[in-house]
Amino acid sequence: MTEQQDKKELVEMLLPLTPNPSSKTGFKCGHNNVAQHIPLRTLVPQFFEGVYANILEPPLFHLGWHFEEQDLETAATKHGLLVKQIRDPASPCIWEPLINVHATLRKIAQHLKQDKDLDFPHLQYASVRSRNFVMISITTNYKGWLPNDEEIKALQEILCCTDEPVWDLYMYSQGWRRVSGNVQRTRCPFLPPKKPAAAA
Repeated sequence: MTEQQDKKELVEMLLPLTPNPSSKTGFKCGHNNVAQHIPLRTLVPQFFEGVYANILEPPLFHLGWHFEEQDLETAATKHGLLVKQIRDPASPCIWEPLINVHATLRKIAQHLKQDKDLDFPHLQYASVRSRNFVMISITTNYKGWLPNDEEIKALQEILCCTDEPVWDLYMYSQGWRRVSGNVQRTRCPFLPPKKPAAAA
């Protein structure tokens, strides 16, 4: 199957899960319908914020890799980017994780910015619906920014993974929501443009 056929099949699967913006009586789908199909290789334009103007907000998706804390710890240690968790002596907790996940991801982002001039403004650990319920998130369908191939490759090297990033539904997403026309929102284009690669 070619990449074009693959994308066409995905569009045919997802389009029925998008709401009818002209309808005043409910939605074609909720988050449970979308959740049956995750993780996704790509999202159709209707899932990006701003497509339905001020009428509807899509479910929140994260783009990234499913990643356990132990895997991040191993990868960060290999590159000298691990930030350890500082134990509070007053804490009654006997065991605490070795890694400070959020600080480690910040250090990875800082390293890539300084070393390769690559910017990852939304790198974070996110709770998602599928696989192991956690993901290293590069961006979301609300940010209007997608990484280019160079940036994805740099992160794959740092994280010691070969998989392409996928879209997964945020654990606490409420699905499609009707919103007030008076609410100020960031309008994303139908398909967020890929950020241009840094000049060599």
